[in-house]
Order: sequence, then C-alpha cells, then structure tokens
Amino acid sequence: EENTVNELRSALLEWWDEDDGKQNQRATPWRTMMKDDIEKYAYGVWVSEIMLQQTQTDRVIAYWENWMKQWPTYRDLASA
Repeated sequence: EENTVNELRSALLEWWDEDDGKQNQRATPWRTMMKDDIEKYAYGVWVSEIMLQQTQTDRVIAYWENWMKQWPTYRDLASA
C-alpha cells in the first residue's frame, strides 16, 4: 500500500511539473502570494478551497482578492 501511495504521489508531481507547470498549473493569487508568512499563506489557500467548492476558479479570484483585503488573516476574520 505504501508503494502505491508513493507511486501515485510521484505520478501526480510529475504531471504537475510537466512543461515547467505551464500546462497544468493555473496562476492564481493564492498560489502566487508570498510564502514567507506561512500562517497567512495557509489561511489564503484555505479560503480559496472553501470558495472553490461551489464556484469556478475564474469567478473566485475577484471574491478571494476582496476577501483577503477585508480579512487578511484568520484573526481579522475572527474579530469581525
């Protein structure tokens, strides 16, 4: 089972990196935001995942950007 997981992981990462990521990766704000603040980065990705559950990526981007301007951290959201 562990070999299967490792094989799947390798295949997925290989697919992701094909053509230097130009084919399979989308440039989205939550993927390109600065990762030096891991807490803020994780929060931004989490917010995007929630929004993407019911909405297409192209439509989420503007909402995500507005959300992150209004509540840039989970602490800001919690105190709202």
